Amino acid sequence: MGINNNINSKIIKSFKKALEDIFLQMVNIQLNSDSNYLTNQVNAYENVIILIGINGDFKGQVAIELSHNIAMEISSNMMNGLPNIIFDDNVKNSINELISIVLGNAISRLFELNIHLNFTPPTIIMGKDILLYFINNKIYSIPFLWRNDKVELYIDLE
Repeated sequence: MGINNNINSKIIKSFKKALEDIFLQMVNIQLNSDSNYLTNQVNAYENVIILIGINGDFKGQVAIELSHNIAMEISSNMMNGLPNIIFDDNVKNSINELISIVLGNAISRLFELNIHLNFTPPTIIMGKDILLYFINNKIYSIPFLWRNDKVELYIDLE
């Protein structure tokens, strides 16, 4: 079951809006994006990738790539401004919690459009020179900027 352009647009907009809204509401990070593009892989150089499986009316994955700076900022803001010195379990737990909220919000938006999806618990992937390939060659990528750092949303559903 492929995604037609109308559904495709609804899915992309729902995930994009959920990411923007939840990051602003929960951690006071205003993400800015004015573009999206298609790619066939994710190249992460020393960033953090959060991978989430999707099933239901569509199947696939969503990935969110964060710079280390944004990951640390997320954790600090979720812990009432308590600064993080190292990338520890508190940071990982904060990221997992925030991304679960983003995904829940996106899936609720899609449910209102009669698109039924579920998601798996987030998996955090860290390392150097990470290369991810998804199940199809059309990965929708939406880059966001905050200050001089990036967040990138990847959507691969069929």
